Amino acid sequence: MLRSNYAPALWLALSGLWMTFSYTEVRADEQDAAPAKPAAVENAATPEERIRKALDETVSLTFAETPLRDVAAQLRQRTQTNVLIDRKALDDVGVSDDLPLSGEFQTISLRSALNLLLRSVDLAWNVADGALVITTPEAAEARLMMRVYPVGELTTGPQAGPGQEAMDSLISVITLMIWPESWDEVGGPASIERYGEMLFISQVEAAHQEIAALLNALREAKKPARANEAPKQAAIHMTSANVALARALQKPISWDFDETPLTEVAAQVQELVGVPTQIDRRALDDVGAPTDLPITLTVHDMPAAQALRHALGQVDLTWVVTDEVLLITTPDEAQQRLEIRVYPVSDLPAPPQMFDVSSSGLFDASSNGLAQAISYTVEPDTWSEVGGAGAIAELPAAGVLVVAHTPAIHEKIEALLAQLRERLPDTPQAGKQEDPEALQLVVYHLPVAQPSSAAEPARLGEGAAGPSGPGGLFQQFGGMGGGVGVGIAFAPIPGNDLVEIITTLVEPESWGREDVYIKAVPARLIVRHTAATHRQIEKLLVQLGLVSPYRGGFGGSTVPVVGERSFPLRLERR
Repeated sequence: MLRSNYAPALWLALSGLWMTFSYTEVRADEQDAAPAKPAAVENAATPEERIRKALDETVSLTFAETPLRDVAAQLRQRTQTNVLIDRKALDDVGVSDDLPLSGEFQTISLRSALNLLLRSVDLAWNVADGALVITTPEAAEARLMMRVYPVGELTTGPQAGPGQEAMDSLISVITLMIWPESWDEVGGPASIERYGEMLFISQVEAAHQEIAALLNALREAKKPARANEAPKQAAIHMTSANVALARALQKPISWDFDETPLTEVAAQVQELVGVPTQIDRRALDDVGAPTDLPITLTVHDMPAAQALRHALGQVDLTWVVTDEVLLITTPDEAQQRLEIRVYPVSDLPAPPQMFDVSSSGLFDASSNGLAQAISYTVEPDTWSEVGGAGAIAELPAAGVLVVAHTPAIHEKIEALLAQLRERLPDTPQAGKQEDPEALQLVVYHLPVAQPSSAAEPARLGEGAAGPSGPGGLFQQFGGMGGGVGVGIAFAPIPGNDLVEIITTLVEPESWGREDVYIKAVPARLIVRHTAATHRQIEKLLVQLGLVSPYRGGFGGSTVPVVGERSFPLRLERR
């Protein structure tokens, strides 16, 4: 989709015209004496910032059939911020402020505790007009907030395409992974627009938190390894709490359950494994499953994650990591709570990338990239391409795979990537430096376009201005869609001229060596040179009006390889 640089600015200018909710003020009898504000909250600049900092504070809370209005009052006291109930939205769905809420939350953020507590009764929260507002999910999703995200560092690098392509790749990752059904491209209210090296995003508060976490994970993945360190390989979780949970669940445990109620199993998981554990009572109620389902299981020295999966599988339940807790829930609900992880894969070599011309006259790239290989082999029926919930995407600029799926699928992906690295003997190891003199043979693909009609065959090397001479690389490009011409032609650059340009401007003294090589052939440029020289050639081709290479995988191999890099061509209107 073409994205205008002007639409976001206009949107921002009009943002002051947003409608606001009508909230009922918290009653006077809810305004009891409050504890001192946490320092982080006290130092926040705006009411919204104070609320967000308060939501990040670690809390321990217990509610036992507590009326909603009393929950709001306790939250006001704890956070020293305005906590309101959207009574109109609740009235619309027949919910009153005396709705009883129950839950026990130990040492997790207030944000996560609030998510778990309100979701159990089909409610939600948002930050709006200087207040934390308890409302319905529908009302929360209708209240969008505009934020600006600088992302320039995530769209540049040796594996990135040109600015527009790299930015669009990042936008695609965000809209695929974060609340995918909420974006305007699929009929939702949220929007995302590029403005230079920034993204203007209009979303709900909860989605903004996930977007920020994803961008931070991408930045962490892109950080170069320090001297004498191996390239990053471990999956990067969205939050530090998820990292701790994942590690704890690898702890070996021994269990002997004999008709043990599910509630007791959950309590033992929390005690023995040391992770906050919750039962998704609402999801179990939806399928008519009681919370005292009997569990029978005997295991010895098995990782807790696998043991729990065996135990819950007996009663058609599963578990997910969400909101800083291990949540026991139903398989259907688990598909709605997918965990996002970022996998650094820049140390893996790139497969070839080939460009072909489709019948519509457009260039199509076909590649057996790493994302495709994983989705075709790891539980292939569970991915979004075939109607499943899981999502996977490559972000070449950051050298990562981004995956949204259940913990069980993440475990399989981690195992697959580990096997792949074991079978690549030349994968860079700690302390191993790239040989600056090692030669790499690279075939640069310069695609041949379709003729503008069936009566006019393609003639390699002939452009809008006539023949470009022997070895010419570009030719006329006819119509978009069935050959009905729109008068678009490639700028002709004879192949021999291109070779001369490269050898004159890029390391000119090096081309006299017997072991280096450059030759232009129809629709191809073949070069054998060092990795540093190839990077200069790529940069020069961009400056000549070509598009940077889109790679169907990820680079990083330091051994001589035969690579293939593809370049869609610049188009000129006649």
